Amino acid sequence: MKKINFILILVMTMMLNSFMTGCGEDEDDVDRIYRELTGTYNLYKAEITYVGQPKLTLEPPDVVGSMTISSDQKITQKLEVLGVPVSVTGTFEIRPDEGVMLIDNETSDIISKPTYTWDGGVLTTTLDVGTFIEKDFWRKL
Repeated sequence: MKKINFILILVMTMMLNSFMTGCGEDEDDVDRIYRELTGTYNLYKAEITYVGQPKLTLEPPDVVGSMTISSDQKITQKLEVLGVPVSVTGTFEIRPDEGVMLIDNETSDIISKPTYTWDGGVLTTTLDVGTFIEKDFWRKL
């Protein structure tokens, strides 16, 4: 009986250790992504699709922009699409398991939830607002 209890305790301890180790690795991965994303970007392409319309692909000079992501999780985007200026300043949170960035815009009560991909040099963000989908391609400088 003592041997069975010892084995059960050993197995439970090993399982707890594996869960704790897994959580630590996830946190390290998130920290690594934040470090990698910190920097300045240029917008080099945007794809906009309105419901029921063909996709519109824009490149400079029709779309221009810059974005800065700081180490304290602040984001600033300044872009111009077909002559219309857009500016976003706020904070953000990355949820890598969902492939989502939550961006809390300082000038409104809106929290946008674009999906993202990061390949080490290009950050692609896709925002689906229901009436249109905007996919932006940002090259890290």
